[in-house]
This record gives sequence, C-alpha cells and structure tokens, in this order.
Amino acid sequence: MIFDVALWRYWPSLMPDCCDYIEAATSFAAVEFLMQRCRMPYAARVSARAIDGSLIYRGFGVDVLVTVCDRRQAEEEVGTDG
Repeated sequence: MIFDVALWRYWPSLMPDCCDYIEAATSFAAVEFLMQRCRMPYAARVSARAIDGSLIYRGFGVDVLVTVCDRRQAEEEVGTDG
C-alpha cells in the first residue's frame, strides 16, 4: 500500500518538516521509514494517509530509534557528508 506521509518536528506548525509518498505494509511502518530517512528521532505530529483513501493514521509524540546504519544510508540517498 502507498501512503502519503507527513512529519512535524514541532506543533503547532503550518507546514510539515518532511513529507513523501512511501510504500509500506502498514501506516506506522511508512511513518517509521520516513522518520529514519529524514533522521528524525522524534516527531510532535505524524500523518499517514493511504492513497486510495481507505486509511488515515495520525500520531502524536512519536519516537523511533535512528540507528547509525540508517543515518549513513539516508546520507547516501541525499548525497551529504555526516
């Protein structure tokens, strides 16, 4: 399933800090993947909406473990040096 995922570091805020279309098995897996890729260990608010409109997931105060391996992979994807 493809999800439209948005992440906010702080709330309230007009625009999300990170957003993308993510293909994942569940809405939280999509949120977790985007948080890893954006190197965001904490998000004040998250939203994942299935493209077909069948599911909307919203989370508040979401924490994930951002590992060193994931940071290196994310840096390679965006082409920056740590």
